[in-house]
Amino acid sequence: MSWLLAQYYLMDCLIQPTVDIKTVLSLLMERLSSYAASSPEVLPEFLQVEAFSKLSSAIGEVHVNLIIIPLMTLL
Repeated sequence: MSWLLAQYYLMDCLIQPTVDIKTVLSLLMERLSSYAASSPEVLPEFLQVEAFSKLSSAIGEVHVNLIIIPLMTLL
C-alpha cells in the first residue's frame, strides 16, 4: 500500500511545471540500481515485483501524458 502512496506523491511532484522529469526519473533509477547493487539480497525481491519494468512502464505513461495533456488543453 505504501508504494501506491509513493506513486501518487511522485506523480504529484512530476506534474509541477518547474520539475525536470528526466532528472527525477534518472536519479530514481540510479538510486534503485545502486541499492540493488549494494544489497544483493533485495535483487530477487525487485525481480519478483518487477520493479524495473514497472518503473519503465510508469516512465512511458508519464511521457505519453506530457504529450497528451497539453494537446487536450488546445482543444
